[in-house]
Amino acid sequence: MISKLFDDGPVKAVFDHVRNAGIAAAVFSAASWMLKSVECDPVRHALNVIGGVALGIGGLCLLTLVLVSGHRKLVRSNLPRSWRWALNAIQWVGWVPFLWAVASRQS
Repeated sequence: MISKLFDDGPVKAVFDHVRNAGIAAAVFSAASWMLKSVECDPVRHALNVIGGVALGIGGLCLLTLVLVSGHRKLVRSNLPRSWRWALNAIQWVGWVPFLWAVASRQS
């Protein structure tokens, strides 16, 4: 079973998943930065809010797609059920503190 994890297919899938999750997190982080940036000009502030909300929604949608895709790949894998549950828990629960930290970060 351990030898299955170190084949090129699973390793590539893990790195692809982490890369995609990182891209989604970067988009969400950019949204947080835009929403927290303070502009004196009301037009720029309004554009930052609109852009930040749009990026935030996009980032959350991307992250949801990444998590659902990872879940589907785990379901199709031949790993034991306990491993799938553990990996899904790490995947889903691990993002909550991260998103909270990004959203509550001070500029």
